[in-house]
Amino acid sequence: MKIDKLKLTMGRPFLVDEKTQTYVHHPIMKDIVDLGEDEYLNLCLPYILTKDAIFGNLENSKSLSEKYELLQLFFIKVNEDQRLLDGMFNGNTMDYLKNSLSFFLKTDDIRILERQQKIVINKEYLIDNSEFMRLRKVIQSVSDRSDIKVEKPPENMTERQRDIWTKLQKGRKRKSDKERVYIQDMINVVSFGGNSYISKDLIENMHYIELSNAYKAISQKDIYHTRLLHRISPKFESDDKFEHWFENLKIGN
Repeated sequence: MKIDKLKLTMGRPFLVDEKTQTYVHHPIMKDIVDLGEDEYLNLCLPYILTKDAIFGNLENSKSLSEKYELLQLFFIKVNEDQRLLDGMFNGNTMDYLKNSLSFFLKTDDIRILERQQKIVINKEYLIDNSEFMRLRKVIQSVSDRSDIKVEKPPENMTERQRDIWTKLQKGRKRKSDKERVYIQDMINVVSFGGNSYISKDLIENMHYIELSNAYKAISQKDIYHTRLLHRISPKFESDDKFEHWFENLKIGN
């Protein structure tokens, strides 16, 4: 499904099933705030998980990835009371999947077909693995998220090489955590960092993409003006080129 960038930018819902008139809706900031960032990110998690992220660095990760479809992994149980992905959601996988579908599709008519490993929305919209892969791309778009990236270790490493690689990964994670931009940071920048003050009342009625675009716009303009000041400084010696901030804000088709 091709995402219409104009509709995305303007916060229009995306029709994913014509027969049942089921839409993917943009998350609104006041709803995200009421949930809290951690809970909201958990609702986004089903649509950014990948088989690489699930199987991680297991020695047989390749064979496991080939054996299972992504949606199928949500259904797999490791025992009578626990599912394979419960640990990733810090709770019941199916509860989170239903809650996330309810949040983005704005419906409570969700039926889990355990034996068939499928989901039915609004009585007739059937989600199998193929449809789930299509749906997750739409939800990624409205939530401004993408697949979780997992760096796999090089093959045939010695024990010392693996130890060094593991330590490097931990260091990168600490750096990433330190540089993480929280939603409240984005709100603060959008509210106070532009040319004029934007009230929290206005922000809480934005859809998430709107807030994200505003944050990126303010950040890109600030980066541009900082570079421009360096360029016109008499101490500036580099001949590096940099684009006007407008180029970085273009959304494209």
